[in-house]
Amino acid sequence: MEFMLVAKKHIKFISAGIVTIAGIFLLIRTLDFGTVISELSKVNYYILILFIPIFALNMVCRAIRWKLLIGKGYNTRFTPTLYALLIGNFYNSVLPAKAGDITI
Repeated sequence: MEFMLVAKKHIKFISAGIVTIAGIFLLIRTLDFGTVISELSKVNYYILILFIPIFALNMVCRAIRWKLLIGKGYNTRFTPTLYALLIGNFYNSVLPAKAGDITI
């Protein structure tokens, strides 16, 4: 029974990876890099600089929330909780269909 759960998890992860790679391939194939560079030169980077600390504070608050939720039954530390949250968030940004939730 446990083997079936592990196999299902791997199949879901691999299929999400294949869909992601196919999507990236289709995007890059039709992308005009001159237009991308032109549009990136118009970006207001001050907004991005303001966003970074807000994003970091959001991640810290979410890690504290998870630490408190998990800490009821287990002795958890803040740093591994934050790392797990950041890894899952990264994979959710890269993989389709919230496949980052199964990476941890």
